[in-house]
Amino acid sequence: MPRPNTGPPHVGVDGNWQCQQCQNANWAKREKCNRCQAERTPEQDAIAKEVLQRIDGQQGHSQQPVQGWNCPQCSNLNYSFRTQCNRCKADRPNEAAEE
Repeated sequence: MPRPNTGPPHVGVDGNWQCQQCQNANWAKREKCNRCQAERTPEQDAIAKEVLQRIDGQQGHSQQPVQGWNCPQCSNLNYSFRTQCNRCKADRPNEAAEE
């Protein structure tokens, strides 16, 4: 059973992977690094897809979309609790804080 997402991703757990370019830890569901946009390696891709298929099969549905806000500078989707973009560090716009 996958662990709940209660903090940053841990490399090697539940298909999470480390970017070969910037060393950022990424969730298995990300096909590109959320920091530098580098694609995961073919090996990382295969592992992540296998884990995600297993998780979806156990849950009986696809992963739910993330609720949050899009950064106006880099378009990164951020969790609603973030006050700054986790990619480019831009401040969250005021209208996103009200959602």
